Amino acid sequence: MSSDKSKKRVAKKYGDMPDKWDDWHVRLPDPKDQIRVIDLYHKSGSMSKSEFVRARLLGEHFKVIAVDKSAVEYYRKLSELTA
Repeated sequence: MSSDKSKKRVAKKYGDMPDKWDDWHVRLPDPKDQIRVIDLYHKSGSMSKSEFVRARLLGEHFKVIAVDKSAVEYYRKLSELTA
């Protein structure tokens, strides 16, 4: 009986979504995994963490943008020469 009440309460509060399938929590207990995921998120260029996680779960491709700081000065000078 109590589960019926909770379903009604959730459905009433959130509209037509009786289940909480849109609310996910992920825990990464290993700090190395946490750092790796955070680095991938920053490199991916995703607008939000949820967009990043959704794309990874659904197997979508993502791009990683890496900037070689040692080559930046070289490219700047090369651009000046060709301009």
